[in-house]
This record gives sequence, C-alpha cells and structure tokens, in this order.
Amino acid sequence: MRLRYNSVTLDQVVGGTLATGTVPLLRTMRTLVRNANGGIITVLAADTTVVLLSAANVVSGDIIHVTGMARLVKGGVAGAIHLHVVQVAGTASILWGFYGSELGIEIPSLGAGANIHLPVSGYAEVDSSGTCQLALVATSAGSNASVAIGEGQFSAMVLIGA
Repeated sequence: MRLRYNSVTLDQVVGGTLATGTVPLLRTMRTLVRNANGGIITVLAADTTVVLLSAANVVSGDIIHVTGMARLVKGGVAGAIHLHVVQVAGTASILWGFYGSELGIEIPSLGAGANIHLPVSGYAEVDSSGTCQLALVATSAGSNASVAIGEGQFSAMVLIGA
C-alpha cells in the first residue's frame, strides 16, 4: 500500500477485495473541518481553549483523525506546557485510540520566555452516533503562556466507518 495525495493505492490483494487500484480518500471522508484562533490566547494553569471545532454529526464506527498545533510563548516563570484534544460538547461518545478521554503532548519543563511549536495528532473512534464538538486545549504551569493570532491551528477529518 502506498499513500498519495488524496488517495490510497493498493498493489496487492487486501482481504480478497482489491488487487490493484486507487481509492480516493474523499470517498471515505464524511467531513473535514479546520479552524485557527482568531485572537491572542492567554494560556492559564487551568484548561484554556485555543481552538474549537464542530465535527457535526458522526456515526458509530466512524474514525475522527485530528491534527493540531500551537506555537506558545512561555511567560516569566519556567513550568510545564500541555496541549491536548478533548470532546467538549455533543451527544456522540468517542474514544481516543489507546488514550481514553483525551489525546495530548506535554513538555515537563519549559524555560521562562521560551518559544515552542507543539504538535498533536491522532484518532478517535466513534462509539455512539451524535453531534461532536472538539477543542484544542492548553495548560501552562509556573506562568501563563500566549498563543498569537493564527498560531493555534486545528483540523478534524471524519472517515466513514466500516
């Protein structure tokens, strides 16, 4: 199997179904949403929403692939930075791969005044159908951090389940 831009190419029999050919990813995609922060975000010690996304209606068995990033500038005191993705609203029930209720990355100690790009990427499985709103959320221990306009970016691709 080879990945190409917007398609998957299969060069062998997979489960007895397709020997060779190209399957456009758009056929497997239910929706794609993306957003960026429109204002300066001050990241506190408590969960601070950087970017919100509505994945709209999802169906049991769907897979939600998320990619997010934020460029954070740490304040005057060193401390941990945590960037994660969580479901903040909606009636759907989702499970984040092997991770449980959230997907994230943490830098245990970031120096005062440091500037860092943090990426987070992964997938969630939809357990029960409904609506789904996701958030890219950050925390900053020690001192606040800031995210400049457009420096928090978040996308979600909902793939049709089997």
